[in-house]
Order: sequence, then structure tokens, then C-alpha cells
Amino acid sequence: RSLVGSEMCIRDRVSTQSTGIDINSKDMVTTDCGIGEPYDAKGEPWLGYTTMIVCMVVVTITTVFILLLEKWFGSEDDSKNSAEEFLTAGGRIRAGLGATVIVSQWTWAATLQQSSTVAFKYGVSGPLWYASGATVQILLFAVLGITLKKNASACKTFLEIIRLRYGKAAHIVYIIFGLMANVLVTAMLLLGGAAALHSTTHTSKWIVVLLFPLGYVIYTLIGGLRAKIISCYFNTAVTMFILLLFCFAVYRKDGTGEVYITNTTAPVNTSSMIFVGTCNYIGSSDRMFKLLNNRSEYLRYWVEHNEHCLLEYPVYENRESSFLTMSSIGGLMFGVINIVGNFGTVFVDQSYWQCAVSSNPGDTVSSFHIGGLVWFAIPFTLATSLGLAAQALGGLGLTMAQAETGIVPVMVAHKILGQFGLIIFLIQLVIAVLSTGAAELTAISSLCTYDIYRDYISPKSSPEKLKRVSQIGIAIVGLLMGSLGILLDLSGLSLGFVYLATGIFISSAVAPIALTLLWSAMGTVTAIVSVLGGLCFGITAWFVSSYLLEGNVSLESMGMEKSMLVGNLGSLLSSFVICIIGGLIFPARFDFRLLDKDYRASIGLDEYNNPITGDKSSKATSNLELQPLLTAQKTKKYDELKTSTASPIPSTSEDVEYQALLKTSFNRSLYIGGLLTLLLSIAWPIPMFLSNYVFSSSFFLGWVVLAFLWSIIGTLIILILPVAESRTELKAMFQRMTAFFKRENIKNTI
Repeated sequence: RSLVGSEMCIRDRVSTQSTGIDINSKDMVTTDCGIGEPYDAKGEPWLGYTTMIVCMVVVTITTVFILLLEKWFGSEDDSKNSAEEFLTAGGRIRAGLGATVIVSQWTWAATLQQSSTVAFKYGVSGPLWYASGATVQILLFAVLGITLKKNASACKTFLEIIRLRYGKAAHIVYIIFGLMANVLVTAMLLLGGAAALHSTTHTSKWIVVLLFPLGYVIYTLIGGLRAKIISCYFNTAVTMFILLLFCFAVYRKDGTGEVYITNTTAPVNTSSMIFVGTCNYIGSSDRMFKLLNNRSEYLRYWVEHNEHCLLEYPVYENRESSFLTMSSIGGLMFGVINIVGNFGTVFVDQSYWQCAVSSNPGDTVSSFHIGGLVWFAIPFTLATSLGLAAQALGGLGLTMAQAETGIVPVMVAHKILGQFGLIIFLIQLVIAVLSTGAAELTAISSLCTYDIYRDYISPKSSPEKLKRVSQIGIAIVGLLMGSLGILLDLSGLSLGFVYLATGIFISSAVAPIALTLLWSAMGTVTAIVSVLGGLCFGITAWFVSSYLLEGNVSLESMGMEKSMLVGNLGSLLSSFVICIIGGLIFPARFDFRLLDKDYRASIGLDEYNNPITGDKSSKATSNLELQPLLTAQKTKKYDELKTSTASPIPSTSEDVEYQALLKTSFNRSLYIGGLLTLLLSIAWPIPMFLSNYVFSSSFFLGWVVLAFLWSIIGTLIILILPVAESRTELKAMFQRMTAFFKRENIKNTI
């Protein structure tokens, strides 16, 4: 035992002198691979239920309160209470608030759990591959977001674009894929959150799964998409604050004592101290560096004496078996699977298309770029802190199977901060589930309202009727959400398996959806064959690779990372190849300028937003006269045009200005998004992988500082930018509140 500051650091020497067991004996080597006893981070069930319910109540009350303030003291604008506002938030969301929505709904419970798991498995490469592998899709989606504004701004869902281009057959096929993406994501996030609460506080998974939707159904019913956006700001703020707290808790200075001690009784050689457990605090990057090096040497000994221990210590395949290198085969393989699989969960998920629909056109690209870069900090920094700390603290007695349940970060939080750490991690986890759950709820409701009810049940529904249908859909879907998580739990499939397999089932829709907006040569047959053919090819590749690699086709062999990688790549790439071949051999000739015009005609409106009558002379004959009301909304002069009594068709100069804005934004989305994608997914990680470089203490210090700075800057941006952009509206609201209370005081005085 030795003292580090005020903390007692217990090092259990694995030797005959300290344990009474011969570490070189066959029985010892084959029994536990030196994992040790698991650390007990359990809380009582009441703690889990209380944390969840309190978070749900606070988020609901805060969101509803702000909605009421907007209603009472906001601008005197009747459109804020309209169906359009309820369903699309008016299409006026600025970059800062839009970025918070991206960060909030892309922060799954799995983001907090699995990012630390891959750090636990592969070392520093895990956090980088997790963060970059799920950021590039957000950056590239900005291209589709601004293209939607340019070519199909009247559409509310991506499936409406499919229907307009390809007809009902393709529309029905893509409805299945769209709903499948939302259902899989919803089931995973609810069950993931419930499993985390169950593993730490013994709460019932089924009760938690059924309770979670109540946390966001109420305020979404009241305020629609705008309510979800408001809640995202506060949810993101809480998530970022807790992230910084964990970072400083792990790397804080807590004394001057040294934690790396040499000892001649070590079993591997005569110069290293090998241990199972260490002190409760890391204290600095230098201590983390030394502890991780010690841990690497310890794990290398076990694998070299028993090849079966490789399953418990995949870091052995890293360069020098080090946690402190990007040269990790396992990390690279996970990164590729992560990149491929997450294209489906973004491009095929209606919630991200809603972000584009609700955003101001001039801020659409910035929303996705800022949101993606800020989100990068969450898994990268959290896993660099909690994930690495788990190994530095001796592995906490976790087997790899236990670690993959997502329990790593909560155990470290409890180890370092005690009960307080457990509570704040649970708060962060519940907030993540509520944020993503609300996004998926509004997404599924939108698909049911627009693409099923209006298209096939009541084509001529008024906006107010669609609002009521959407509210009914929110209530019904909210009630059914819990059953999705229960069904996934009953299936017996692990969350890790479902997470990696999701890309195989939905990634075949990525290429045809993107090319629907970007390439006029895509035809109906190509759109249908590519998505179905890609799915079949991906599943076939998955099964065949499982058999070739493991000699059988079973859940175990199908769950191996190599077979998952083959299946994900097969689904994504084969559909892309089919799209290109089909478009070149059977090219279509589609005019994107007709999308908005055809959309309005399909719902019985002309370019003036009036019902179409039998008088053909009332129909506009020029493609320049497109959706005047929506075009007005997209210009900087929206407020003036909205209240003007003049003709709703904008002038030529305004239309030219707006088209120039869209073209500039589109180019920016290509150049900046492309460069950032190359940087994060190739230029940064790949050279480090090929270099076989193992971090020095000073390099690791720079790595940690980068993570800290990224998180701090991201937190400041996400907190300050939305307020700065809304300062005029907030000032006006405050003035109305002040005037109101002054009048009330005068009345009371009289």
C-alpha cells in the first residue's frame, strides 16, 4: 500500500508471495486471465427510478414553461400557433439552435456507453474511431439538407420526394425502410438506456422502457417539433457540463505522490510492478500514461501464457500491445463498420431530414457542420477519460462480455466520484434517451402523417387536420415505443449485435436516397432494384462471410466484427453500384425544378397556395413562379413579405438573391464537409495507424489537451451561439414581460 495525496492506492501484486497462488500454474492461467473480482458499482432501484422520473419531470416542465412564455410574450405572430409551426417549426431555426438539435438527437445512450467500451477494448484508437466514424455522416448530410431546400423545399419528409420522382411503388418500398430505421433506432435507444439503469441500479428493464416515452410525449404533444427543439438546447447543455465534469474528475491533480512503482517481485520481469487494482484517482495525463503502460504489460503476460485470453484482451493485437497507439487492427475494423453502418442511421432517419426542413436556408449547412463537430467532442473526450481510466484502474474486474453491455463508464464514474458520479452519469444517460426518443417520435409521427395518412387515406386534408392527426400519431407511437424495446429484449439479441447489424438492413437505402436529390438520371426501376438488391447482397455477404470465417452460420459467427464488416460494406456499396449502372444504362431525364410544383399539385394547391379549381388559367405557367409563400419564408425579408398585402410572388431580384444563397451554401457544404470528412476519417487516423507510433508521455498529454479544448470550445459554442442569434427576439420578449408586469402592478395599486 502507498499513499497518493489523501487516497489509499491498493496494488495487489500477482505473485506467490502476495496471493498464495502460483501465477505460472496452468490452473491460474486458464481460470480468469487475471481479470480479478468485479468492482461493485451498484445502486439501489429507487435511485434509478428517482433519477429517471426527476429528469423527465424537469425537462417537461422547463420545455412547457418556455413554450408558454413564447405564447404569452413572444411576437404577435399567429403563425406560431399554426399547423405549419407545429409540424415544421416554421422553417426558421438558426444555426446555433439547429446545431444543438443535431448534438442532442445524435447523442444516444450508446454514445455514452459504447464509446468507452471501445476505448476499454482498443485504447486511444477506440474514441477517435467512434467519434470520427459517426461525425462524417452529419457533415455530409449537410449536402442533402441544402439540396432539399433548393429542389424540394415544400416537402416535409424525404419519402415525399421519393413519391414525386418515382411513384407509389417506390414510395411504399422506401416507407418500409424509413420506418425500419426509426423502429430499430428507437428500440435500441430505449433498451440501451433501460439496460444501463438495470445493470447499475437493478431497476426493471421493462418498466423503464415503458416509462421513458412519457418523458417526451407530453411536451411534444403540446408544442410539436418546436418543443423538441427547445428541449434539445437544455438537454445538450446538461450533457456537455457533465462531460466536462468527468474529464476534470479523471485528469485532475490530487497530490504529488507517484503511482508507478517498480518492484522485483513482478512475474514478467524484474523491473515492472504488475497489479490488478490501483487508486481511485488518475490525477494527470502522465499518471494515466504510466498506468496504461503497466496495464499493457500485465495483459500481454496473460495472453502469451494462454491464447484464450486474447478474447478478453484484444488490445494485445495493437502495436506493442499498447493502449497508447492508433496502430490497432481491431480499432480500425470497428472504425470502418462504424462509418458504414451510421450512414444508414442518418440518411434513412427522418429526424435528420426534419432538421433540414425546420432550419433557415442560410443556416442549414452551418447547423450540420457545427453540430457534427461539437458532437465529436462527446464520445472522443468521454471515452478518452472514462474508457481509458477503466483500464488504468486495473480493469475493474470486468470481462469483455460485461464491458460490452455498456457498464464501463458508469463503473468508472462511481469509482472516481462515488455515489455522486453514479447519479450524474445516470442523469446524462436519461437525458440522452429523452432527446433521441423525442426525435424519433416526431420522425415516425411525420412519416405516418404525411406519407401514409395524407397520401393514401385523406389526400386533401387541411393543415389543421394534419396537425390533429400528427398529435394523435405522437400519442399512439409514444405508447407503442416501449413495446419495441421489450420485443428487442425478448429476441435475446445483444445491443452490440443489433447496433452493428442495423447498417446491413438499412444502408442499401443510403445511395438511392442521396442520388434521388443529386442525380437526375435515377429512374424508378433503378431506385427500387438498388435498395432491394443491396439489402439482399448485404445479407448474403453477411451469411457467407460468417460461414467462411467461422465454419458455421450462427448468431455467434454472424456477430463477429469481420462478418459484420463484410455485410455492412456489401449492403452500402452494392446499392451504390446498382444505382450508377442503372442510371447510366437506363437514364431518366428529371427536372428538379418541378419537385415543389408537383408536390403542391399532389396535395391540391397551386403556386399561390390556393386550392386548384377547374379554371386552368389560374395555374402559373412559369417554373420561376414556385411556392411563393415558402420562397418568402426563405429570404431575409420573410417578416415583411409575410405581412405584405402585395402579390405573394417574390420579385425577380429576390428570387435571384435566394438562388445565389442556395448555390453558395451548396458549394460550402461540398467543400467544407468534404475536407472535414477527409480529415477526420482518413488524414488524421490512417497515417497514425500506418506509422506504428506508440504515444510518448508528452504526445499523450497533447492528445488529452486536444480533447479538453474541443469539449470546452464546443460547450461554449452550443451554449452561447443560440442565445446570441436570438438576442433580438429575447430582448423583445423581455420587454413585453416587463411591460406586462408593470401594468399588473399599476392595476394592483389602483
